[in-house]
Amino acid sequence: MAQWSPQFVAQLHDTFQELLQGDLAASSRASYASQVHQFQLFCGLRHVAPWPDPFLVAEFILGRAQQHYKLSTIVAGVSALARWAVDIGAMAFTGTPVVTRALKVAATHAVLTTRQKLPLARADLRAVVVALSAPWQPDPWRRARDRALFLLGWAGLFRSSELVALAWEHVSFFGKGLVLFVPSSKTDPGAGAWVFVAAAVDRAVCPMGALRGLQRWQPDGRGPVFRPHADSSAALSKATVGPRLRKALRAVAVPDWALYAAHSLRRGGATHAAQLGVSYRMIQVLGRWRSDAMRHYLYCCPDELWAASAQMLG
Repeated sequence: MAQWSPQFVAQLHDTFQELLQGDLAASSRASYASQVHQFQLFCGLRHVAPWPDPFLVAEFILGRAQQHYKLSTIVAGVSALARWAVDIGAMAFTGTPVVTRALKVAATHAVLTTRQKLPLARADLRAVVVALSAPWQPDPWRRARDRALFLLGWAGLFRSSELVALAWEHVSFFGKGLVLFVPSSKTDPGAGAWVFVAAAVDRAVCPMGALRGLQRWQPDGRGPVFRPHADSSAALSKATVGPRLRKALRAVAVPDWALYAAHSLRRGGATHAAQLGVSYRMIQVLGRWRSDAMRHYLYCCPDELWAASAQMLG
């Protein structure tokens, strides 16, 4: 068994804060750091020390509300500052009367979050990937990338951050389908997770076939799976996934195409699985949810809602 040493203890002290951040995925750490930075800039303009004092936090909240920030952004900022307060040994400010009142006022003045994005139905997914497979379409590499991107995101219930972080080293091909390793995600930062995606009977919507097609353009078998350009060695930005999907949906005349986003892939796959009778527990495991929050992702179409209401009323 390893023994404590003065050198190890000193190094542990120096790296404590860095190690402590390992409970969050890299994308979450970046988001929290940005929120704290905005508060520090605010304190600088107020000519006060950047410290999470309850009254300063309340003033920051109200200022953001008056600047028409989304309520979800304001609440996320409070969460980031609360975490930062713990890290620097400051007194907890959440639940204090002044912060509670500021949040209540912000809820009436801030911009509410936009409508929840629609899940992508399997029929619409199929229409998109079939259109992308048409030989007369320009830029065959981009079409191959987007086809694999959409199919894998939908079938693997991927978050966009997980999807664009995939490297070829994380992909294994088997007779049954794909096994992919997600090094870090929102719910299991640092631990990683395995994702199983079966081969589809319908070859038009087979994620493994689409990924094989993309692999032919990147025969080295290393680096990011999804890239912004064919000759790029960088990973595709997650902010690109939603616009690419909306463009593809618009091209095949899907109604309300503007109401879809990158998360429509994850939500659509989960919804389709539930409609086929896959258990909630298994959907939770497949989508790497830690809790039953995945139930909020499931969507019922109007016909299902009418049928349920009719069943209730006999």
